[in-house]
Amino acid sequence: MCLTYNNYTLAGNLYTNGSLVASRSFPNTTYCPGTIGGPGGTTENSLGNDVYGDWQFSGTIYEFRIWNGALTPVYAAVSAAAGPSVVVTNLTPLSLNVTVTNTSMVGAQTQPATVVGNFVDASGVTVTDGATNWTSSNTNVLTVNSSGLITAVSGGSATVSATVDGVTATSPTISVATTAPIITQAPVNQTVAVGQSASFSVQALGGGLGYQWSFDATPIPGATSPSLSLANVALTNSGTYSVVVSNNIGTTNASAVLTVVQQYLAHRYSFVSDASDSVVGANGVLFHPLAALEAPPLSTTASSCLAIRMAVLDIPVTCLCPVDC
Repeated sequence: MCLTYNNYTLAGNLYTNGSLVASRSFPNTTYCPGTIGGPGGTTENSLGNDVYGDWQFSGTIYEFRIWNGALTPVYAAVSAAAGPSVVVTNLTPLSLNVTVTNTSMVGAQTQPATVVGNFVDASGVTVTDGATNWTSSNTNVLTVNSSGLITAVSGGSATVSATVDGVTATSPTISVATTAPIITQAPVNQTVAVGQSASFSVQALGGGLGYQWSFDATPIPGATSPSLSLANVALTNSGTYSVVVSNNIGTTNASAVLTVVQQYLAHRYSFVSDASDSVVGANGVLFHPLAALEAPPLSTTASSCLAIRMAVLDIPVTCLCPVDC
């Protein structure tokens, strides 16, 4: 277990056996461990003893190290692999390998690459989290992001490379096949209220894919990505939204229905001091003044009700009392 905190970036990272498992950004430098206790500091500097009584933090410390800076992901991984009796001082890999599970992919398919290095103090260490400078030998065939996730683009062959402490390694050659489009996740039906937003998305494999969204069979100008977003929808936006996915080999399509309904509850009255209508001026009548704080509690009789109209699907509602007004 390794916890790092960088007071310049205000970032904290938690590693388990050298792998990053959690991260958190803090709002300001008052969260720095050195500020605990304020200007006078703190006397609660015990190791292996939780002063707040949290049982889950009580126990025996097997290995404890304090560093004067935040550890890098590579150092955390190599140190975990080297064991508690070794203080790692050299992070330059003796050798480095980039591996992939599959050397054959279909267009739009993804897979992660893994970086494994041999170091002076430990061998076979997975250092993917600390690898940098991810590159593809041919971005028209496949791409790779800063985390090592490979995405197949279109037919051809290419490799990916990554660097750790100045040492660069390259993956085996990856072949990407272009096939007719296959939809793996179709858009789903949605129901939203007037004024809300709606979105549709599609996922497909095949390589070199193009997209065109349509509304009730009419193409939507500019809607040529895997997702479609609609803002501030109206009743007229109800209908069927379809997407055609195509490449130079074939075409496929999928569709979903958007149902737009009137808002179920429209705000009309705010009970501050009267029963005024803030929307169209259809003011109500206040039979029991709210300002009479010394008056006895409201009863459930008709004479003590507030005559109110609320717009619920444009149907007047005239009572908020337990009995009919």
